[in-house]
Amino acid sequence: AKKGMRTMATPNPYGYSNESLQANPNWAESDAIMGALFQVDPSRKRLVFKGSFPGLKNPGFEQGKSDWFDTNDPGTGVSTNAHSGKNAAVIVNAPANARFRQRFPLKPWRQYHLRIWSKTQKFNGNAMVEVLDSANHDLTRVSATLRVNGWHDWTATDLAFDSQDSTEGDLYFGVWGGSSGTIWFDDITIEETSLVY
Repeated sequence: AKKGMRTMATPNPYGYSNESLQANPNWAESDAIMGALFQVDPSRKRLVFKGSFPGLKNPGFEQGKSDWFDTNDPGTGVSTNAHSGKNAAVIVNAPANARFRQRFPLKPWRQYHLRIWSKTQKFNGNAMVEVLDSANHDLTRVSATLRVNGWHDWTATDLAFDSQDSTEGDLYFGVWGGSSGTIWFDDITIEETSLVY
């Protein structure tokens, strides 16, 4: 103080807070969840969550190209090499972006669980999954790169996201920037969840 110096305490810089979160992951604040509904079960000992999400349309591509193909990206199609059922989405040797998209309703400030199954054969490319606010694609609710280059059998990828103030989302998955080989997608599900932390 005599030298005119001040002391400033800084918080852990998020994005680079590995050491502190390894010590105690509860130091990471979760996103707010507001308005989630619960019902007390008959034993009066448990809360049963009442999700409001109606589900995605054609999640297993059993109705062929309906509900997923409005991007008109080349290289996308439907295959009978499915994880379950008779169909799956497929991308073969995409010359550029090859993405599937579906718009779906969201309740603001709710938590959601997204699961997507993928399989690859001699695949090389940038496979991703994203949920964006449908009114403003600058607002990303979740974005993840799928580490699936090479050969992989059917594998589930699970992601959680908070809707924040969004009332509608666009789910994108597929290839960004072109690819070689083949990647399949199937059984894409989104469900509302709560009280995870």
